[in-house]
Amino acid sequence: MGPMSGPEVTLFKHFQDHWKFIDWSQFESGDSHPHVRPLLDPVDKNWFQSTLINHKGLRDDYRKLLKLTVIFLGQVPP
Repeated sequence: MGPMSGPEVTLFKHFQDHWKFIDWSQFESGDSHPHVRPLLDPVDKNWFQSTLINHKGLRDDYRKLLKLTVIFLGQVPP
């Protein structure tokens, strides 16, 4: 993965290209993993949802990152 420059971030492009190959029946959120859950306990999980809802002017790459974070936290993005 190369350096991040401009709106076409390599990491997001990789996710976009491989999204269709995700086996959603095997997906586990980070919140359900016993090693990750303690790290997420102090995180305000609703902040990510409310930011997506209340800030319509977010750049597309930030919006995508927030949506991926919401999914990782075991929620459904708006």
